[in-house]
Amino acid sequence: KEYGVVTISEKDVVLGEDIYFFGLPSADLTAPVFREGMLSKKEDDYLMFDSSVNIGDLGGPLFNLSGEVIGIAVDYLSYFNDLGDDEYIFGYGLNKALKLAVFKEYLLMLQLDNLNGDLTKQGELDNYQPRSEYEALQIALIDEIIDANVFILDGEELVSPAVVVKREGNDYYLLTKYREEIITSFDYLTIKVGEANYFPDSYYYDSEEKIIIIKFESYLNLKVVPLSESEIVVGESLVFGGADTSNAKHYFTKGMVSKSSKDDSDYFMVDGPVNYYQIGAGVFNFRSELVGILADKSYQYERDEEIFIVESITSAYRVNKVMEVLNNSELLIENSSFLMPNETSENSYQAKGLYEEKEITLIANLLDSVVNVITDKGHGSGTIYYKEELEDGYLYYLLTNKHVIDGGEDLKVKTNDNITHLIESYYQFDNYDIAVLRFKSDLLYPIKEIKDFSINYQTMPGTIVYAAGTPLSLEYFNLVTKGVTGYGNLKHDQVDDLALYVDVALNPGNSGGALFNYEGEFIGINTAKYTNYHNAFQSDFARGASIVIDLSKVKAEILALQEEGFVVFQRKVMLGITIVSIVDYQTEYGYDYFPLGFYGLVVMDIDETRGAFGVLEVGDNLYKINGKKIYGTEIVATELNKLQLGDIIVVKVKRIVDNEWVSLELEIILK
Repeated sequence: KEYGVVTISEKDVVLGEDIYFFGLPSADLTAPVFREGMLSKKEDDYLMFDSSVNIGDLGGPLFNLSGEVIGIAVDYLSYFNDLGDDEYIFGYGLNKALKLAVFKEYLLMLQLDNLNGDLTKQGELDNYQPRSEYEALQIALIDEIIDANVFILDGEELVSPAVVVKREGNDYYLLTKYREEIITSFDYLTIKVGEANYFPDSYYYDSEEKIIIIKFESYLNLKVVPLSESEIVVGESLVFGGADTSNAKHYFTKGMVSKSSKDDSDYFMVDGPVNYYQIGAGVFNFRSELVGILADKSYQYERDEEIFIVESITSAYRVNKVMEVLNNSELLIENSSFLMPNETSENSYQAKGLYEEKEITLIANLLDSVVNVITDKGHGSGTIYYKEELEDGYLYYLLTNKHVIDGGEDLKVKTNDNITHLIESYYQFDNYDIAVLRFKSDLLYPIKEIKDFSINYQTMPGTIVYAAGTPLSLEYFNLVTKGVTGYGNLKHDQVDDLALYVDVALNPGNSGGALFNYEGEFIGINTAKYTNYHNAFQSDFARGASIVIDLSKVKAEILALQEEGFVVFQRKVMLGITIVSIVDYQTEYGYDYFPLGFYGLVVMDIDETRGAFGVLEVGDNLYKINGKKIYGTEIVATELNKLQLGDIIVVKVKRIVDNEWVSLELEIILK
């Protein structure tokens, strides 16, 4: 049988070059899996790249955009075992490959009886020429910013990566994440800029201890990166600086803005491989501007006493306010803190290139159709795909996974305008992990129709895709991650050819969310992920191994649903409050809030769709229900079980009013 033969590249590799990677992470798969990434670091005979790599992938080839083989994957870092932390600090996108251009002429001459010898190619390699506008911008960006990416060292130990952001005469200012060890070890620190080392002069940190500015002196003309004055938008293309290990050598990875804000306006979320030694490094847009500092990353979660990798839940500190501080010397007092301005003006972000412009636009047009599916057991994600017009509004249909709502006694959805809607009815498929939920609203929401698959269409490996959903917790509502399809016709839930294998980062809570292609078409339901891979020698945690139900295989059955198949959802009688005992509250938050002698429960959160909303307040001490003293949650459940929706329940609470604790008797209509 005649097989295809690849061409080995004779070109040198460059940082920022896009790569395609093939491997076979699991023996269960019948064909290699495709992934996409970027060249992150290069050495004489080796290169490093940032795509997902798993245990069975080693030996797999890397291709450039010209279709030439440039490397063979030989190793990857699973987790950092030298940090002395109880938590697993997983590695992601820290992959090593043999650079084949160095060995090409010898590989072509090898005979079976002469496999030993020096395989080093002599002479210069050809220069690599970018094959797309996006790749050219990425390569140019890294070349522009690399010299401004520096490292703070304590002896030979890397304390933090940093970015040079200002020059004033011979004084330079760098920016990084606030770390206590920078201050406590300040007199022993050095700043590594290229091959040179400098001693820091002084430091300045914001009063909330989020970032720190360090001044040092140099008589050389060092590179400075400007701070962005633009807004941050989801889909904005990014490159992250930092190091791969504690060796303080440059390592770059690529990603995008996945959520434009987190908790408050000071942080945003990014998608892409980020590792331990990149925290504190710069986040750069394609305009060669610094938009953020990598601030924090989630590495693991536990479920049923088992540990799993968290993928692409990384926050960055937005630096737009820092510019005002750097331009106002009165705010900076040596070796002291400063107040960060509360507000700063922002310009509209102007995309750099057609690819980024289209990506930003298509994501913005998707998110109003994506919802958070919330049950009393947890949460998942979903997508509005159809609506019926009613006399008083609309009846919306949304797709999610069946396992998201299984066992739930309270179902509701939150839309992108932060409004919560009650589920009216639902349908669960027998053969697939798919459910259809319906809710009513007088508001008009955009729908995302399932892609028209009537034309001969197949989602091919290498298709650019985006996942939208709510991973881990509700604070990450409508977070977007990006990847490529790696493999089609995957068997799932005992159904042949049902699913796609994609390298998009998914986490618990993403289940039921939408997978879109680069045209913004709704092509899949994010459903599951491989968590571990095994071979005959070892096992390891899986990375970038997500399973998506292919809507081309089930669309006809979804659209053929009949009214009689839907089950009307009956809500359970609940107050709609999240409560903890006073004892547990004091254990967690201290003993200062509640006076001695208080007993009962503390209201921590209130469901806006239930009767307690607008009656109780967060922080209330709930101590009686229908005249009975409350010492635990059991009495609350017992009293509620006696009642029906529409009944009235009487509670007594203690609450601070005008700085004094007062006792209130309140009526709550159960709804």
